[in-house]
Formats: sequence, structure tokens, C-alpha cells
Amino acid sequence: MRVGGVLTCTSLLRRHGLWVRDDGRLHVRVPATQSRLASPAHRERPLSPHHAVCIHRPEWAPTRLAARDDIVVALAVATCCQPPIDAIATLDSALNQGLVSRADLAVALAPLPAKYRRLGDLTDGTAQSGLETKARVSLRTRNIRVRTQVWIAEAGRVDTVIGDCLVLELDGYAFHSGRREFEEDRRRDLALTRAGFRVVRLSYDQVMNDWEACEEVILGLVRARKHLWPRRSVGSA
Repeated sequence: MRVGGVLTCTSLLRRHGLWVRDDGRLHVRVPATQSRLASPAHRERPLSPHHAVCIHRPEWAPTRLAARDDIVVALAVATCCQPPIDAIATLDSALNQGLVSRADLAVALAPLPAKYRRLGDLTDGTAQSGLETKARVSLRTRNIRVRTQVWIAEAGRVDTVIGDCLVLELDGYAFHSGRREFEEDRRRDLALTRAGFRVVRLSYDQVMNDWEACEEVILGLVRARKHLWPRRSVGSA
């Protein structure tokens, strides 16, 4: 409010617990015609680049300003602000947590250019993290069959299954940092391997910062048909 606008975009959505790409900036929406903006630390000082504030001026947004944006408006702003894969992850997160419906999502994307509206067709409300979104979208663009949040009797729910039996587990910091979680992950991996599944486990840094190397390994397994159950030979039991 000191800046002269409302909290919006990823700054607001993070407060709702949604997955967003954190760029370290304060995201503020102001009226399209507003020119005088102040420092977030002192209202009497002008805003400057070193304040790490991202200003949004969408002409389609409501002109009435409050302390914070409605979540639907914030989602629309974040869809334009983030790289496409991160925008899809944020929309996935909002659907997964039940903060918006499919109808709400359509309303959020309706005023945006077509290239942003199309991102709504790539969303999946079962995804529980941006890691799952990135893996799912990247692999599906290569026409690889991917299922998310799949229940497997031997191990419970797994993040992603590629083809029939290639399990991709994606470890975010929040849920895989303790010894108990570490041991449980290994127990599940062993149970899956015993049942004939192949398990690839990737970290947050690997998915977000070195996905090309991860994808190369996954594509190699797919080319070798390691993601499919072995075919039974003719006449076998």
C-alpha cells in the first residue's frame, strides 16, 4: 500500500500457500494511469529499481483497489508474469488446493491473450507441486503417456507413472527433509522394485535447474521400453 497499489501476483498467491516461482520481488498492481509510486519502506520516498518491486498495470483488471487482490485476479496477473511452465504449476496448485474451480479458472484467463488462455488446457488439479507439473507437461509434449498421483497397492500414492511401470518420484524440500521421510521413501522404493516397477527419484534442484539432464535419462529409458511391462511370449502361462 505504501507503493500505491495492492498486493497481487505471486506475492499474494504465496500467502495463500500456492506454488509459485519466487523471484524475490514484491508484486504490486496499480491503476494503468498511475505514475507516482513510492518506496515500500517509506511513503515519502519515490520507488526506484533497487527496491525489488514488480509493478503490474493490467488494463483489464478492476480499477477499485484494496489492500490485496482477489485470488482470481492475482492468478491472471501471475499467468502473464511467470514463465509458462511456472504459470501452469501455479494454476495446478490453485485447483489442487480447492481455492478455485475450473469455472473460476476460465474467468481468470478470459481477459488474457490467447497464448495465456491456452495454458488452462494444460492444467491438472491432481498435481501437488510444481515439480510434478514440470515433469508432466514436459513429457506429454513429447507424446509420452504420463499419469499423476497414481495409487499403487505395494507403496501407496506415487507422484508420476510413465507408461506402465516407470515411477517418477519428485522430492520437494518441504516433505523430504527428515530422517523419517528419508527412510519411508526408501521403503517405498524397495516395495515398488519388488513389484516390478522401475523407480527414478529426482530432487527439487534436479527438476528445476537441470531438467534437460533428467529428461535425457527418462527418454533413454522410454526408448529402451523400460517404461512398459515385458510382453509375454506366445504360449507362456
